[in-house]
Amino acid sequence: MNPGNGPSSGDDQPIRPYDYTPPVAATGTALKRPGRRQMAIAAALILALLALWFLLSARAIEIRTVPAEAELAIDGGGYLALGSRLLLRPGNYQLTVSAKGYATRQQQLLISKARDQQLTVELDKLPGLLLITTAPVPARVLIDGVDAGYSNAAPLGVSAGTHRLRLEAERFLPREQALEIEGMEIEQSLALDLAPGWGTYRVETQPAGASILLDGTQLGVTPTEVELMAGRRTLALQLAGFADAALSIEASAGERQQLPPVALRRADARVQLSSRPS
Repeated sequence: MNPGNGPSSGDDQPIRPYDYTPPVAATGTALKRPGRRQMAIAAALILALLALWFLLSARAIEIRTVPAEAELAIDGGGYLALGSRLLLRPGNYQLTVSAKGYATRQQQLLISKARDQQLTVELDKLPGLLLITTAPVPARVLIDGVDAGYSNAAPLGVSAGTHRLRLEAERFLPREQALEIEGMEIEQSLALDLAPGWGTYRVETQPAGASILLDGTQLGVTPTEVELMAGRRTLALQLAGFADAALSIEASAGERQQLPPVALRRADARVQLSSRPS
């Protein structure tokens, strides 16, 4: 129907709807994610730049150790080993040096800006183990004048190097000798005989049966052997009915001797007189 006109003619067609989709306006170009290859190249480039920066700022140091086969450990930052030299950036580090048979050593490692730095670290050997056996009796052990224990017991820990050993046992002569200890927990053994500090003497009297005394202590009855420590000794010989006799001996360690018989003199007779008035 047309507005303002009369009825429409029969040729007019009805209005039909149809689908319409408006065009979408462009908002920009979409970004693409980099591929794995590009990321790997970027990472390699960053690492190369860091390595170049490290090489340009680091300083070389040669660390010599005794023994030469000692192992090194460094805390406090990264480092690069180039043969016998290490590359580290200037600063403070903690150096640990260790080797089998040696005491581990830790110390501060200062890297300055100077070039071609050097450091020598000498490790101390661990103590050695010394097993001492003595015959016929155990002995007190002194090393460099210091009491270290006793022989015929567990091994003794002794520092590496040259020492002076002394053995002491009652009634035996002291024994001294040089001692070379390898250290590094190596076990060494030493077997030594102790020499007697006394002499042996056979004492006889005529008649036999006299008591032998030294400083008031009875040693036996003649005839017999007595052991006397080295030095001048005086024996007292006593037998009932006879006068006491003295026997002086210059005793020597390790000596064995038969002394001439000692003739005892009868004791003087005593007469007791008594009288009564008649």
